[in-house]
Amino acid sequence: MLHFRSLMNDYHLKDLSSKVKSVLHAKKKSGQYLAAYAPYGYRKSEEDRHKLVIDGESAAVVRQIFQMRQSGMAYGKIAAALNEKGILPPRWYWAVHYGNGSCKYSRLWAYATVRSLLNDDVYAGTLTQNCTGSRSYKDKTMIRKPESEWISHEGAHEAIIGPELWEAVQKINQAAKQISANNTPPQASLFTGKLVCADCGHPLVAARETQRRKNGTVKHYTSYFCSRFATTGHSICSWHRIFEISLKNLVLSEIRAHGKAVAADEAAVLDKLKQHIQSASAAQQEDCRQEISRLRRRLEELEQITAKLYEDMYSKTACRQWEPQFPL
Repeated sequence: MLHFRSLMNDYHLKDLSSKVKSVLHAKKKSGQYLAAYAPYGYRKSEEDRHKLVIDGESAAVVRQIFQMRQSGMAYGKIAAALNEKGILPPRWYWAVHYGNGSCKYSRLWAYATVRSLLNDDVYAGTLTQNCTGSRSYKDKTMIRKPESEWISHEGAHEAIIGPELWEAVQKINQAAKQISANNTPPQASLFTGKLVCADCGHPLVAARETQRRKNGTVKHYTSYFCSRFATTGHSICSWHRIFEISLKNLVLSEIRAHGKAVAADEAAVLDKLKQHIQSASAAQQEDCRQEISRLRRRLEELEQITAKLYEDMYSKTACRQWEPQFPL
């Protein structure tokens, strides 16, 4: 009986998911904008929440970004120029003007944000939807759908960028894409994900360099530098790097030093490790005790609140029962 009930519940969920997707697909086909947030440069119309209208302040920034790109500026340089002017990035702009005024994301423009904006055809007046979706009603993992399933409507809303400027910028973007396509694909380096910037705390990223010497030999180097410095167009943090060979030497010297200490007096090293583990465990246990005490105090507070609510409700109910009934 339980298996049959589970089977029926699963069938009901599958049918409900299919109906919801069908309704949403029909709305997208009709040209209604269904995303939760309007793209940067637009806002949702007050008369029709499924229609986009131009937001004057952010639309001016979008035009400025396209003009900078047309003049030959790279994505990172555009991000650096926007950061220097103190212009809010898309998520922060929405939070300040239409949200609660706070946002958990970075307050800086980044390389990827500028690139995404300059390649989005929404600014040419085209509404493209159904680009992403979940795998199934059981798996909410988002996947990117093939272009054959995209739903586009030209002239769905007023364009911020004119056709001439749009085409000129897209030619520049395509040329930059072809140049980057010939580069070596990114590969994980030895210390990838293990280093952080000492100044800003952001992860360090690897860069590969090739040095061609006069005798005809070629030498390859790998260095690490601040990711925040790279993604913000060199406007935040500073240019400082360390070579992988230097890190290898430092790590090897530490390993050799520990190896010598173990060879000299293994018992002393083991005692030191045990003391370190015990101190860390004691600190963790103390944190757990404090958390348990806090939760117990909170539980007592909730029990008192619940009891008081029950007494108040009981008193009100008793008063209603003993109210005199006067005949009409």
